[in-house]
Amino acid sequence: PLIVFFCLKGMESEILWKKILFFLFMGLAAAVGMKIKFTVVIVLIALSIVLLVKGKYKDFLMGAAASFLMIAVVFCSINSAVYPKLLDKAVAKQMNTPYLHWIMMGLSGKGSYNGADYDFTRGFTDTELRDIAIKKEVKRRISEQKLTGLMSLYEEKTVNCFGDGTFAASDFLDDVPQNEFGLHKYVLYEGEKYLDYSSICHGVFLMIMLMMIVSGIKYYILSSQVEVRYIIFSLMFLGIWMFLMLWETTARYFFNHIPAMIIMAVVGISPFVKGLKYLGNLFRPSMQVSAPGK
Repeated sequence: PLIVFFCLKGMESEILWKKILFFLFMGLAAAVGMKIKFTVVIVLIALSIVLLVKGKYKDFLMGAAASFLMIAVVFCSINSAVYPKLLDKAVAKQMNTPYLHWIMMGLSGKGSYNGADYDFTRGFTDTELRDIAIKKEVKRRISEQKLTGLMSLYEEKTVNCFGDGTFAASDFLDDVPQNEFGLHKYVLYEGEKYLDYSSICHGVFLMIMLMMIVSGIKYYILSSQVEVRYIIFSLMFLGIWMFLMLWETTARYFFNHIPAMIIMAVVGISPFVKGLKYLGNLFRPSMQVSAPGK
């Protein structure tokens, strides 16, 4: 949301130096976010699509230039601080997991993490042979599943990602806690009260997704014109979903997009309440008033 905020302020500003400053802040927010979780780049892609479709070519060029500049500065600064002072590049190249590995892992089972694929990738000492083997495995899995198999996999992955209102927090909370106390009964998978906790969390998350659907109906079906900022958040959600269909998945991987989902959901509250009132009036039995003396 911070990236979108600075972009919108830059688009609205008519003073050149302020416009440039807002776009630089947008680029800085994007760069910091991408170093934490690279899926933040989806926000920049969504913004670029909206600016181009709306014909805001000058804003697009200024925003793109500012983003590239700030991303380059932040990434180069961090890399120069890490290599070679803290890490050796050759060792990092050997030890780092290649990006294609996560795509390969996302094409088997439920599309989530599995140790067998990890052992497969780690079983190579030659990085070039490893990358070739992973590419072959990706092609094999796609050809074996065909279109129907991939559609079933995407359905499974969608449920896996968006079917847990706890956002798989227990994946981290159960990592050898130093002290166990009452809340662990609720927040850990093996806790006796975990089902109660997860049900509440999932109920809240289902309501957020329901309000998102209502807001989508309001803007994309019932309205004659869609606000730019709503299109941006819609594209962000579509982008993270498309990414997760390609990647190894879990319910926590889209967590940094939750603020965008909440903003979309808030937009749906008003039409949802109006719809309930309309249905209430529609089905409410009419009151029969008898005349005096009858």
